[in-house]
Amino acid sequence: MMMSKTPILHIPKEPSETLTEIRATYGKSQLEALHLVNDGNIIARYLWKEWHKPLTQAGLTYNDLLRAVRGYRQEFWLWVMGERPWDHCVVGTAGRLARRVSSSKVKLEIEDLDSGFLSELVS
Repeated sequence: MMMSKTPILHIPKEPSETLTEIRATYGKSQLEALHLVNDGNIIARYLWKEWHKPLTQAGLTYNDLLRAVRGYRQEFWLWVMGERPWDHCVVGTAGRLARRVSSSKVKLEIEDLDSGFLSELVS
């Protein structure tokens, strides 16, 4: 029996267009900008484009990703405000996703392409 490859989530490039959009909204309405981050779709859509194959392989859906992003919304807000790095938010979100699949013995790994760092999130 052939073992399937462990799904790997690469840390995607910081979404500068998304960040610019949220900050521009903040300049007009702080409440609306907070709503964008709390809703989570603006960030989840970007991550889904990058991660849909490994997440689907692990049995996760867009809604699972959206729940993880929403669960990490305070950290994403701090990212928008320049107080948290993008990588911190992405790794935290990936950790939340990994915990969702741990009971099924599926592993997710995250790899930082810039540094070559590879960390197993779930054993």
